[in-house]
Amino acid sequence: MDQPTDTTITPTDAAPTTIAKPRASLLHQLRVAPCLLAVLCFLLPFTKLSCTADPNTHRSLTGVKFVFGGEVVTDAQQGRTEKLNPEPWAIVAFGLAGVALLLALTESHLASGLFSAAGIVALFVFHQTFAEKVRIQSRGAVVSEMDVGMILAMIMLLVGAALAFHLAKKPPSVSAVNPTP
Repeated sequence: MDQPTDTTITPTDAAPTTIAKPRASLLHQLRVAPCLLAVLCFLLPFTKLSCTADPNTHRSLTGVKFVFGGEVVTDAQQGRTEKLNPEPWAIVAFGLAGVALLLALTESHLASGLFSAAGIVALFVFHQTFAEKVRIQSRGAVVSEMDVGMILAMIMLLVGAALAFHLAKKPPSVSAVNPTP
């Protein structure tokens, strides 16, 4: 004879209830990349110095040289070098990009966007002041132009600012595992 079965459901037998956690969107996951790339762009050629008399003669300087200073070869044939002092606006731009990166890591989107935008402005000011200094010191014989590192740093900071401002106005999407009607 069949024994009656117990059909009572105990709390331990019930399906586990999961609490919905915010699921980060792809943009939210990539929020750090533009600021990190902007900082890394300081390793690339930042400024190209060209001689007006001979356009084929040029030197490229990295952003790191402008931030920390160093020796610059002025005449490779004779082995002459010149000391390059750190440029204040390059230091400011590098610092702003670094702070924007740290703020992106902490998900302070609005602040990260503001520091990224300020970094763009600092790079423009750096380029203008350095180009003017070169022009005056060389009496117009040398021209300073933006090189790939500075252009990419500006683009990455612009992308970082746009992404941060977008994320600041829009909270991350929520994915519910057990939605309730």
